[in-house]
Amino acid sequence: MDKRNRKNLELEKEVLLLMSFKSNIKKLDEIIKGYKLKQLLEITAYLLDRRVGAKRYSVYDLEFMTEELLSARVRLLHNDNKWLWTAEDKQRLSVVNAEIFNACEKGFKEAFETAELLENRIKKRDSFLKDYEIEIKITPYPTIHGVNRDVADTVGGFLGEESIPCAVEHISHCHFHRYNYDEFFLVDKNPSWNTDFYRKTFPGINICYLVHRMMESHVWSYPDILSISNIWVDVQVTYQYYRNIPKK
Repeated sequence: MDKRNRKNLELEKEVLLLMSFKSNIKKLDEIIKGYKLKQLLEITAYLLDRRVGAKRYSVYDLEFMTEELLSARVRLLHNDNKWLWTAEDKQRLSVVNAEIFNACEKGFKEAFETAELLENRIKKRDSFLKDYEIEIKITPYPTIHGVNRDVADTVGGFLGEESIPCAVEHISHCHFHRYNYDEFFLVDKNPSWNTDFYRKTFPGINICYLVHRMMESHVWSYPDILSISNIWVDVQVTYQYYRNIPKK
């Protein structure tokens, strides 16, 4: 048996142990608290690997267990809430926050300008276009090793060099006239999404909604957010034509 197969067997034993206590949260927490950071990452990666772990368990069990493991990882990285923000960290957060909000603005601006063009085509009774859907996808990429698949309804995370969309919004013909640009939280400039704690910690930073979501999630740690080195914005348009075939 090669080294990789032996490792997978070891990880499968740990996963079976965890799954056996999925209904006993207290015992499950005790087991997970005994893992080191590397073990948490290895077990999570195994669970999410479609070649092995992910093929053997239900979507619900995968989501539940990965969120438990990733939450434990965040607690370790935050040293059980004893994380101290340095002046350098705060400056870096300010930069990341500004870049992420700028990326959100660019994505929504492109989407709304495209939607306006498509609305004009529909208004002029275009021979093809009856409806459309525009998807805006915001994906941040960190540089440190962390976690990377969407678990339950959490924001998400990363594994290795991959990442998952941190936010996805949609605009369509039937919704276009119901919403104004500024009604989308991702581009809302007015409120700061700082909680009382963050407002005291970062008095000079107006936290945007997307960074707020990451900081309040159970899978993005502070080091993850500070290490974001790239952010991608995808705007994808689906053009739709439909026609009812009349009966004879």
